[in-house]
Amino acid sequence: MFHKRSFFKTAAAALAMVLVLACVQPAADAAVSVPRAPLQAAVLSDIHYYPQSLMGDKGDAWRQYCENNARQDAQCEALLGAALDAVEQHARTNGCKYIFIPGDLTKDSEYAGHAELAGKLEDFERRSGIQVLVINGNHDINNSGATTFENNRPEKTLATSPEEFKQIYANLGYDLACSTYTPPPGKKAGMLSYAARLEGGYRLIVIDACKYSSDSTPHGLNEHKTGGNITPELMDWILRQSAEAAACGETVIGMAHHSLVPQFEIEPSVFQDFVVDNWLETTETLADAGMRYVFTGHMHTSNIASHVTDRGETITDCSTASLTGFPNTFREVLFEPAGKGVSAQFNTFDVDCVTQIQADGKVYEKPYRNTFSFGQTYGKTGLPDFAVDMAETYLSDIFDDIREGGGLLAYLQQKGIDLESILANALGKGLAVGKTDLFTSRNIMSFAGDLAAQIDEVYINDPARVLGVIRRIADGLMSMPVSDLPCTKFIETLGFGDPAKPGTLQDASYSILATLYPGDEDIGDDLFLHDVLARFADGSNAKALYDRLVDVVIDDLLLSEILASLKFNPGSLFPPDTALHIVGVMLTALIDVIFRGDNSFTNIIESTLSVLPAQYDSVEGILGYFTGEYLTSSQFDAWGATISQMLGCLVTDTNPGFKQDSVVVLTYSGSVEVIPTVADYRLPSNVAVTFGNDARSTRNITWLTKYSVTGSDIELIPFGEAPVFRGIPTRNAGIISSSERVTRSYPGADLGIAGFLEYAFPLVRHEIRLTGLKPGSKYFYRIGDAAKGWWSPAGVIETAGDSDRFAFLHMTDPQAQNEAQYRVWADVVDTAFKQYPQAKFILSSGDLVDNAANVRQYGWLFNTAAENLRSTALMTTAGNHEEKGFALDENFLLPDAPAQDRSSGVYYSFDYQNAHFIVLNTNDLSEDGALSDGQLAWLKADTAASGAQWKIVSLHKAMYSNGSHYDDSDVKALRKQLASLMPQLGIDLVLQGHDHVYLRTGVMSGNKVVISETRQLAFDGRNYQAKIEPEGTVYAISACAGVKYYPPKSALMTRLQFPKAERTAAVELPVFSAVQIEGSTLYFDAYTVDNGKTARIDSFALQKAAAPTAETETPAGAEQGGSPAPQHNTQNTVVTQKASKSVPVSSDITLRSGVPQACGVSPAQQSQPAGETDTVFDEAIPLTGSNEANGALYLLCFAGLAALAALRAKRTKKEYNN
Repeated sequence: MFHKRSFFKTAAAALAMVLVLACVQPAADAAVSVPRAPLQAAVLSDIHYYPQSLMGDKGDAWRQYCENNARQDAQCEALLGAALDAVEQHARTNGCKYIFIPGDLTKDSEYAGHAELAGKLEDFERRSGIQVLVINGNHDINNSGATTFENNRPEKTLATSPEEFKQIYANLGYDLACSTYTPPPGKKAGMLSYAARLEGGYRLIVIDACKYSSDSTPHGLNEHKTGGNITPELMDWILRQSAEAAACGETVIGMAHHSLVPQFEIEPSVFQDFVVDNWLETTETLADAGMRYVFTGHMHTSNIASHVTDRGETITDCSTASLTGFPNTFREVLFEPAGKGVSAQFNTFDVDCVTQIQADGKVYEKPYRNTFSFGQTYGKTGLPDFAVDMAETYLSDIFDDIREGGGLLAYLQQKGIDLESILANALGKGLAVGKTDLFTSRNIMSFAGDLAAQIDEVYINDPARVLGVIRRIADGLMSMPVSDLPCTKFIETLGFGDPAKPGTLQDASYSILATLYPGDEDIGDDLFLHDVLARFADGSNAKALYDRLVDVVIDDLLLSEILASLKFNPGSLFPPDTALHIVGVMLTALIDVIFRGDNSFTNIIESTLSVLPAQYDSVEGILGYFTGEYLTSSQFDAWGATISQMLGCLVTDTNPGFKQDSVVVLTYSGSVEVIPTVADYRLPSNVAVTFGNDARSTRNITWLTKYSVTGSDIELIPFGEAPVFRGIPTRNAGIISSSERVTRSYPGADLGIAGFLEYAFPLVRHEIRLTGLKPGSKYFYRIGDAAKGWWSPAGVIETAGDSDRFAFLHMTDPQAQNEAQYRVWADVVDTAFKQYPQAKFILSSGDLVDNAANVRQYGWLFNTAAENLRSTALMTTAGNHEEKGFALDENFLLPDAPAQDRSSGVYYSFDYQNAHFIVLNTNDLSEDGALSDGQLAWLKADTAASGAQWKIVSLHKAMYSNGSHYDDSDVKALRKQLASLMPQLGIDLVLQGHDHVYLRTGVMSGNKVVISETRQLAFDGRNYQAKIEPEGTVYAISACAGVKYYPPKSALMTRLQFPKAERTAAVELPVFSAVQIEGSTLYFDAYTVDNGKTARIDSFALQKAAAPTAETETPAGAEQGGSPAPQHNTQNTVVTQKASKSVPVSSDITLRSGVPQACGVSPAQQSQPAGETDTVFDEAIPLTGSNEANGALYLLCFAGLAALAALRAKRTKKEYNN
C-alpha cells in the first residue's frame, strides 16, 4: 500500500478551490483577467559583484587574489556596465521592459558589495526605464567568506543577512511584488521569495531556494551552503500563486538560482548542489501547476533544458552563464502568445557585444571571452598552473594558521583532532614493563611528533616547495597523451592545442570546458575529442590514466618527494626523558650503519624490498601483485566506460534539441503525449520474479517506478498463442499487492565496487504476491499502473507440477559496473534459455552486483535481461557484495524464511517438484568464520524435514575452489564445518560462487574423494559419466556469468587444502551451468558463452537408482575416448561398498575466446546437440596419497624454493653492500 504522500501532492486537492476563490472575489485585483501581449526581458546571472571600496589600494594581495581566482572580480564593474549598456541599447529597438537576475549578485555576501550593486541597478532603472528584479544566490546571504582587501591582505568583512538583503533590494523587484512569502514562525528558509505581475499577462514567481538559515542548513547553522531546497511551506505558497495566476489567465514564469531541470545528465548526481533538492518531484509539481519557463543560474553554463511531466506538461529551464566568468554572456527573451500557449524566443549575447571592456586602465580586445576570460577562468598557461593558483589561494591561509598555531601537531589538536587519544583508543595500554613504555601511545606520539616537526620544516615553512610539487604532479597528469590525433579545434579562438603533436589530457579537459560552458554543444567536427571519448570507452585511456596515476602518486609524490624528504628516526620512539632513551640512540645508530647514513623512508623501503623475490622487490611490484588479479581488462573497461559516459554527456546535448541553447524559439502549446519508458521509471523497472512459499501455486513479483507511479496492478490471463490484455487489473483473493515510497541511491562518480557523491532519490517499490495458482499451469501476465495505462511487456508464469522431471540453470557472479557489461550477462541468460528452453528457473550463487547500494547496477541486471527474467524465477543467494543494507530484501520478495538478521542476506529454502533447494548465507558467520549457530541449526532441521529425492545447496563463498579465496580463513572454516556435514544431511550437489573460476569436484565427504561406481549414460543427445549412488556430495563453482574472469590458482597450492578437483577450466568467457533432473538421475552441463554460441566445458551425472528406460547406457570410457582409467585405492579416497567400474578423472582445461585448448591427449569427440561445441579434456590421473602426505610433499618443494630464494636474497644483499 502506498503509505507516504509527498508534501507536493498534499496541496493538489486545494488547487481547484483556490482557483475558484481567486475567480469569484470581485474586489481582488488578482482575479481580474488581463490581456495577453508580448513581453521582452533580459537575463543577467552570477554577477559576483565586488566593490571598489573593498579592493583597498589594489596592492599585492589584491593582485595575487585576482591572478589566482577563476572569476574576474577586478573586471566585474566593467562587465556589468557593458551588459547594462547592451540591454539599454537593444531596448531601443526591442522594447525590453525587465531584467531578471537569478542570484549570486556578489562575490561572497559582502554588505558593501550588495549596497553598491543595488545603487548601480537603481541608477540603471532611472536612466533606462527598465525594471530590474533580483533574487539571492548561494553566495549572497550569511557567507562567512565575505572578504576585504582594504589593509592589503584578505580579511573578513561584514556579510549580509536575509533581512538586510530584502532592505537593500527593496526597489529591485520587491517593489513590484503582488505577494511575498512569509515562512512559519521561527523559520527563515525561502523568506526572500516573492511574486510580481508583469506586463502582458505574465506572473513571475521568484523563488528563494537557497540554504542560509539554521532551519535549512544540514548542521543547523546560519551559514550559507551551496545547495538549494524548496520547503513544503514555500511550495504551498508557490502553488497558490500559480493557481491565482491561472485564474487570471496569466502565464507563469519562474526565477530561482538553482537549476530546476538538470542541464546535463550527470548534474543531479555529480553536481548535486547545483540542482534543487528532489528536483524531479519539485519540478514536476511546478510544471503541473502551470509554470512554463524558469530562469536560473548557479552552474555558470549557457544552457536550456526541458522536462515533461507524467501529465505531459513541459517546463523549460533557461540557465544563463556567469557575467564574470567564461563565456561571459547574457540573454534576451521575447515572450509572445501562441494560440492557447506561449512562445519564448531566446537570444544570447557576448558581454562586450556593444561596449568594449575596460578595467584598471586596460582595454580588452574583443571578444573578451576568447582573448582574456577563458585563460583567466581556467589558467592562462595551462591547467597545472591553474591548479597551483587555486592551491596557493587555499593553502596560504592554512599554512599561516599552522605556523601561527605552533606546528602541524598543535594545529590538528586545535581543530579537534586529538591524535594521542586516537592512538590510546587503538592501542589500549600497549606494551609496557612497569612504568617503562615499550610500545604505547606515548611512544607513537613521540615518533609522530618527530615526523610532524619534519613536515613543518620541509613543507609548512616552505610553501613554494609544496606548490612546486603540485605543479609537477599536475604536469605529470595533464601531459598524458589521450589520443594519437592533435587537438586543433580551438587553436584559433582560444589558443590551446598543437597541430604537431598528439592531444593530451589537458587538451581534452580544455576542449570539454570550451564546449560545455557556452552551450550549443557540438563535437561533430572535433575528431580529437571523439577519439578521446572512444579510447576511454574501450578502456585503453582508463588503463593509461591508472598507470600514469600510479607513476605520479607512488614514484613522483611518495617515493621521490615525501618519503625521500622525511627521515626515519626510530630513536624518537624513546625520547630523552624516558628510561629507554639509550635504546633509541642505539636504534638510530644501527639504522644509520645499515642504510649508510641515508635514513630516508624511501631508501629504507627500497633497500628492504630489494632483497625480496621479484614480485615484491618494489612498491610498484607489491601493488601489482595485490591488485593485478582484480584489475582485469573488465575493470578498466568499466572505469573507461564510466568516464566516457560522464564526459560525453558534458559535450553532447539534445535537450530540448541539438544546438538549442543560444538562439532558439521554444513554444508551449499545451500538454504533449508521454511515452513511458523503463529508463525513466514510468514503466516497471528492476522486475524480480521469485517463487512464493509453494512453487506449485505461488509467485512473488517486485518492481520499482518513479515517485508518481503508485499503481501496483497485475493483469493475469490464461496462457495461449498470444496474450490479449484488456487493460483491466486482475483482482481476487489470491492477489495481494502493496507499494511504498522508498529511497534508492547510486554514486554520482561510479567506480563500480565503490563510488563517490552518493545520489539519493525517491522511488516506489511495488510488491505482488500471487497465491492460488493452478499447479502445472501457465499464465500470461503484465504489471504496471492501470490508472495511467502504463504496463510492462507480457511475461509468463509457469507453476511447478507433480512431475519428477525438470531443469534449472545455475549462474553466479554476473557483477558488473555498467550497462554494457550487464549486456554480457543478458546474453548468457538468453543463450542459456535458448539452449535449455525447458529450464524452469535460475539459481544464482550471489554477487549479482558489484555495489549493493547502487540501484543502477540492479537496474542493469534486471532490465538488460528483462525479456527472459519476466518469465522465470531468479532465486538468488547473498554474496559478499550484497552483505550490507538488506540488499536481498530490497530487491527480491523471497519465500518465507526463519527469523534471522537479514541485513547481510537471507538463508531460506524452497521446493521444486522432487528437489529441495537450500540457500545459505555465507555472510552470516560466527567469529571463527563458519556458519552462525542459528543458521547451522536451521540447515540441519530444514534438511531433516525434507523428504525430497534431491537436495541441492547454493552458497556464495566456495568451499572448494581454485580461485583466490580458496584459503581464506572463513572459507577454511566453512570447509571444516560442512565438508562432513553435507553428505550426512544428504546433500547431493553444492553450487558455489565468489571466485569467478570453474571447478567441479568428484564426490566428496569429509574433505576426501569418495570413489563411486561410474557408468556412461546418454541423455538428450549428450553423453555423461554418471556416478552411481554416490555416498557424498559434489561441489561445483560455475565461474562467472558476467565479465570478471579471475586467474585460477595452481593445483599445487589448492592440494594443500583439499584433493585435486575432478574438473577445472581456466576460462575468460562467461559461464552457465544447466542441471536436468530426470527422476533418479541428475545431469549437469557447464558451458562458456561467446556471442550466443556455447562450448561445453564439463558434464557429469548422478544416479541414485537404476537408469530410466529412456536412457541409453554406453560402455564405460566411450564418452571420453579410450579405456577407463585404472582405479587407485589410496589413503585420500574412500572406496564405497559398491564395486567401482572406473575412477573419476581429473581434467584441467583452458578456454579463451571460444577456442578449446586441451591439455594432454585429445579424446574422441562426444555426441551433442547441433550447434553445441564440446571442449576437450585431459584424462590425467589425479595425484594420490593422503592430504597429509601430499602436504608434506609440497612443503618439501616449497622448502627447496625457499632455500633458493634465501640464497638469491643473500647474493643480492651482498651485491648491494659491495
